[in-house]
Amino acid sequence: MITIERAKQLPEMLLLKKFAENSLGHKRQNVYVHSLKVLRKMRLLTRDRFMHLVALLHDIGKPQTLVKKNGVTSCPGHDEAGAEIISRLDLGLAQKRHANAVMLVRNHLIAFRSPNFAREIGRKSKGFTREQMLLAIADLQGGDEWILSRKSFLQKLKLFKRALREAS
Repeated sequence: MITIERAKQLPEMLLLKKFAENSLGHKRQNVYVHSLKVLRKMRLLTRDRFMHLVALLHDIGKPQTLVKKNGVTSCPGHDEAGAEIISRLDLGLAQKRHANAVMLVRNHLIAFRSPNFAREIGRKSKGFTREQMLLAIADLQGGDEWILSRKSFLQKLKLFKRALREAS
């Protein structure tokens, strides 16, 4: 597996430095900085280096999908775009683990979008619910939602942590 330091230097990662997001969960937050924050939060949740790599790369598809409208930016489909990018990268992973990385990035927004996210993650993630919930927690904590809406942040965090306990 490639090192985190090497992954930070991938051209696709360096491209994230040029983009800032201003949306519900990000207050003019640079996407590269957000990715580093998610990595830092993931390191607090697990010592699994594979999950550290996935946390760093989870938003790699945002530059290809960035849309600006009335001062708000969004990246619809960045999960699919990111999964496609990761599927082409040589991350030094065994084939099955590489496929898991693609799946985790492809599904990393389920917990944020679906009221029945635990069931949907279980169905789409083929048994990787725990990893999917770790990524959701790190992504939430690495964003700006706690600044923009502390109540919403705390509700999601509580829900995600309960789902993580149930998945473990």
